[in-house]
Amino acid sequence: MLSKQQRKVIFSACIGTVLEWYDFSIYAYLAAIFARLLFRAAPSAALLLSYGVFAIGYLARPLGALIFGHLGDTQGRKKALSLSILLMAIATCGIGLLPDYQTAGISAPLLLLIFRLLQGIAVGGEAFGSACFIIESIPAQQIGFFSSLIWASSVVGLLLGSLIVFILLAYFQGHALYSLAWRLPFLLAAMSGLTAYYIRTKTKETPAFQCLQSECLIEKFPIKTIFLAHKTLISQLIALYVLSALITYLIFIFMPVYLADILGHSRVYVNGINTIMLVLLIVLDIFFGGLSDKVGRKPLMLIAASGFMCLSYPLYWIIAQGGFIELIMAQLIFTGLAASFQGPLMALTLDLIPVTIRYTVGSLSYNLAYSLFGGTAPLVVVYLITKTKHITMPGLYLAVSAIGAVLILVGIKK
Repeated sequence: MLSKQQRKVIFSACIGTVLEWYDFSIYAYLAAIFARLLFRAAPSAALLLSYGVFAIGYLARPLGALIFGHLGDTQGRKKALSLSILLMAIATCGIGLLPDYQTAGISAPLLLLIFRLLQGIAVGGEAFGSACFIIESIPAQQIGFFSSLIWASSVVGLLLGSLIVFILLAYFQGHALYSLAWRLPFLLAAMSGLTAYYIRTKTKETPAFQCLQSECLIEKFPIKTIFLAHKTLISQLIALYVLSALITYLIFIFMPVYLADILGHSRVYVNGINTIMLVLLIVLDIFFGGLSDKVGRKPLMLIAASGFMCLSYPLYWIIAQGGFIELIMAQLIFTGLAASFQGPLMALTLDLIPVTIRYTVGSLSYNLAYSLFGGTAPLVVVYLITKTKHITMPGLYLAVSAIGAVLILVGIKK
């Protein structure tokens, strides 16, 4: 049985992750509104500028990993996570209070850019730090199950953002939407973020970090230690997280666009399927995380990575050539493989990293992979499809990325 303090730590880490990913994603869902209100350009150019600002948030994530990773390894996990959620609340509130271009001129999009950068920095310190916070606070035999809650929480955040924006667009139209209503999801997120900040400040520091403090083992410059002694480790972790990033973006974020805009399926139909798969992913992430406590992380992840290596291209071919039943079956296989790989991933990587540099190494490798490979994945596969005329190229890209993960997992000792 977990103690009251341990349950509080788990709740604090998960609710913060849900809110950070909700905050981060609602911009994408409302990008067309920003294009109309904050950019003086033709509609297509304004939308491009709006999504360009969205991409800036991804570029800022490795910077956030360095800042909050250093803070987490030198000042404590609790302090780093509390400040990351506070920064996200401030940045999100700032977006919700932005003036439009007509009122503030060029200052409006510049302020949006600044707040989006702050959001990216905040997210850079969140995901891996939350897993670190949980795993260092619970019994070792349960870390697979509880670390998988972080993956599940990030998906919950994406779904929550989608639901709130759906309700917003259903109830508000025209002037009401563009004058005030669009601000409500951001202001709601800011208030929730401040609540999460308060909860995190009331939790205790992890026993592992307290042990480092008591034995005077805290690294003063963790980033220096990483590049002097752990370059191989961070390369291995990046290889694992590259596959995770491409799984997330090519199977769950880009897939509706692929099905609707490239294959010509109904947009409502494909988004409905994707929502069902995301809900299933939450459940399976937790299941495989718990299963990894019993059978080990490596076997589950190696089977999943091998599955992606061998099946990604055939599954994309089935999606491209098949009908409704074939599409559903392929998506179900992809979702099962994704959960089997991602559910135990945090537990495995945390176990590989020395505790003195855990926050910095984990956050940096995670965010570099997601920024450089995840954020660019849709652009890369669209370019490959355009150049080669083969609509199954996303499957090939995913399969190639899985080779590196398979090689790393084979080399990892039990």
